[in-house]
Amino acid sequence: MNIKLWLYTWQLLILIFFVSVSTSGYATLKKITITTQPANQTAQNGSASFTVGASVTQGGSLSYQWQEKSGTQPWSNISGKTTATLQLNNVPASFNGRKYRVEVSAPGATKVFSNDATLTVPVPTITITTQPANQTAQNGSASFTVGASVTQGGRLSYRDWE
Repeated sequence: MNIKLWLYTWQLLILIFFVSVSTSGYATLKKITITTQPANQTAQNGSASFTVGASVTQGGSLSYQWQEKSGTQPWSNISGKTTATLQLNNVPASFNGRKYRVEVSAPGATKVFSNDATLTVPVPTITITTQPANQTAQNGSASFTVGASVTQGGRLSYRDWE
């Protein structure tokens, strides 16, 4: 048998094997589908959450690993965030613009990534609600009062002035 005929025979046998395995169902991979992509979120009172929906063919359990990306940095896993919902609390203003996505995997399936979603963190706005009034000093001292409010769950702090 010449070498070309021998190679052709082996290629044909391998092709027959893979066709028979794939049509018999023994080597079929499960397929993960993202059914609901995470949506962009705006932090409210310092909190935000992202949710993904996913399914896998032929049943089985899904595993999740959330990732984040800041600026030009590479994607990195968020430790302990392994459910379909990513809950973020006490979100600082420095997280504004960060992107989030989730890796979904299942035994016997190729892992997939969701689309990324962006977090917006509004900057708190301070409003003076009551202006201090003019006072006349009594025995060398005077007292002033001011009222203020802050949006987006910010905290106010007051400083005495002289």
